[in-house]
Amino acid sequence: MENIEEEQSIIPGLPDDSSLRCLAMLSHGYHGTLECVSKKWRDLVRSDDYSCYKARNGWSGNWLFVLTEGYKNQWVAYDPEADRWHPLPINNISVFQDGWEHSGFECVCVSSCLFVIGGCYKSSSRHEKTVVTNDVMRFDLFKKEWKKVASMRTKRAFFACGVVSGKVYVAGVEMSWSTVVDIWPAVRPRKYVAQGMKKDRLYTVVGGRLIKTRGTDGGEWYEVGLVPGVVLPGHPGEAPLIGYRFEALRDELYVIGGLVLSLEGLDEGRCDLVRLSVAKVCNLLDRPLIWRETKPMCIQACGPVIGCVSLEESSPP
Repeated sequence: MENIEEEQSIIPGLPDDSSLRCLAMLSHGYHGTLECVSKKWRDLVRSDDYSCYKARNGWSGNWLFVLTEGYKNQWVAYDPEADRWHPLPINNISVFQDGWEHSGFECVCVSSCLFVIGGCYKSSSRHEKTVVTNDVMRFDLFKKEWKKVASMRTKRAFFACGVVSGKVYVAGVEMSWSTVVDIWPAVRPRKYVAQGMKKDRLYTVVGGRLIKTRGTDGGEWYEVGLVPGVVLPGHPGEAPLIGYRFEALRDELYVIGGLVLSLEGLDEGRCDLVRLSVAKVCNLLDRPLIWRETKPMCIQACGPVIGCVSLEESSPP
């Protein structure tokens, strides 16, 4: 009888509630490995009980969400703990699907969810006009699904926004969004916009390569290091990156995707643009910065990055 009970338990020798807690604390990047252990583990990881348990405890994990140009509006997500990229489910809620490319939007993370706000849709057909939208799409990390939430009052593309105390502020537009009541109440206009922030520090890239930082309370900007270039065959030195995105997560800084100009065919009178699928990361506490590569992005995602945002799991109280 004891052997039968152990076979039926999630982890032999542990109560099921303790087993659930142990497995739920693992990041999403390991779910594929967990599902290979046994049918019971696979069913557990895919169950509503598992996702609800993670949601109740706020175990979202740490993530980078990335959308690259020209890949059917397919978002991918990077789990730094497991060093793995995952494709997000296709957003089938939007009325614009195949043949329409989304750009000019803003993306933020609030309450363990990814929000994609506004933007415009450009058709691959020359006969279709570009359409600006006020739609707001939410991706729930725990449910792994997209949902359309309250739209902005104004259609908006190529704008700026940020998150303060659980609310999304749109720069230059007199509105903010509350994640609790799902409405857009009117507020006073914002006068200042932060370019990039990690904890109590601002980061920016000057001239395409020079990384500078200063405290949020002001002070002088000072140099941290350089955005790493790429070594290509036939290219003298490092080729500079263009079209990449610059994002901070925890104590690390990421440079993601982009293009480089290859001079390999210069003798034949041509130059090629090389689309990159890798991200480079460094620890912000190291001086000088030491860059390393992550695994390449999945499902052919590569090239210029048109959307990128990080989500950091909240520390327990």
